[in-house]
Amino acid sequence: MSNSTAQQPRQVGAARPRGLPFEGQPSPDGAFWCGAIGAGACIMVELAFHVDLLSRAIVRLPETSAVARPAVTRYLATVKTLASNWSRHTRPALLEAVEALTHVGASLARPFTMEALANRRVDGGQAATRVVQALLRRMGAPAASLQMLAADLDEQLGNMAGATRELESDTLLLSERLQADHVHTFLLSQQASTLQSKLDDATMRQDAYWLQGPHAEQIRQEIALHRSALEGVRRQLDYLQAEQASNRGEAHYLQNLMPSLSGYLNALERMAGGIRAAQAGAASMLYELHELKRVLAEEPNGVGPVEAQLRTALTQWRALAASADRLRPGQANAPAGARQGARKRR
Repeated sequence: MSNSTAQQPRQVGAARPRGLPFEGQPSPDGAFWCGAIGAGACIMVELAFHVDLLSRAIVRLPETSAVARPAVTRYLATVKTLASNWSRHTRPALLEAVEALTHVGASLARPFTMEALANRRVDGGQAATRVVQALLRRMGAPAASLQMLAADLDEQLGNMAGATRELESDTLLLSERLQADHVHTFLLSQQASTLQSKLDDATMRQDAYWLQGPHAEQIRQEIALHRSALEGVRRQLDYLQAEQASNRGEAHYLQNLMPSLSGYLNALERMAGGIRAAQAGAASMLYELHELKRVLAEEPNGVGPVEAQLRTALTQWRALAASADRLRPGQANAPAGARQGARKRR
């Protein structure tokens, strides 16, 4: 009984591998494919051109004025840097990583791969081991690229989150200050009205020369004092009203921008999630390939139906290659026939 159990082939990919980047990730479909790769790539492809359009629009946003609040200036500068980095660095790195993944799929589709796996009982699994070793090298490149890409985008989004928190805190303080300034403006207006009444009264008494008598000099000093005080109050009012107008204009500008900026940041968050999912899938597949290599070395005839796993995986890799074409420049809205013709010409 124990001997028959030992003879049963080992199912590569049958159990959830150890060391996945995060809990809850589904088990791989085998040594040659993991569904997380396809799910992550689908998110990346679907969002890429939407993020492209928004990034170009955000880069063209006008510079903030010199009187803008520092928190507003830093927030807009951070989001513009994020958009610029997307166009110059993140987007090309994303295309490079996905193309490296499609290169893995192309290598799996070579006839030699299937032949080596099918003939492992003839040569003791030597050709199959070499094939798996080559696959490990090829998959290592996109796995590393996706990991670096995810870390870089997470860092940029972290900077953006910090600028957002600073802006929110500053906006709360500004709201409290505006309420206090509103009360201050009301009191200054009352003070200005009172001073204007005193100034008008003193001016009237000065004009009534028969009332001046020995108090003419005192009236002139009173007029000068009231006029000086009134000018000071008016300067304070002008300053407060100009500052309030500037803050209202700034708030209106941000209010108009926020829906687009929020949508942009949400899209980048989803993009980062897609990259992490694809990276997790690549890590899972690497683990399974290492397991397959180990089993081939220990017991070449004891490996399960890996040929069937490969045939199933090739369908997924072909779907990924077709989807990845849409990431290339000029392929976003091209019809399916045009994209297929472009692939044939290459």
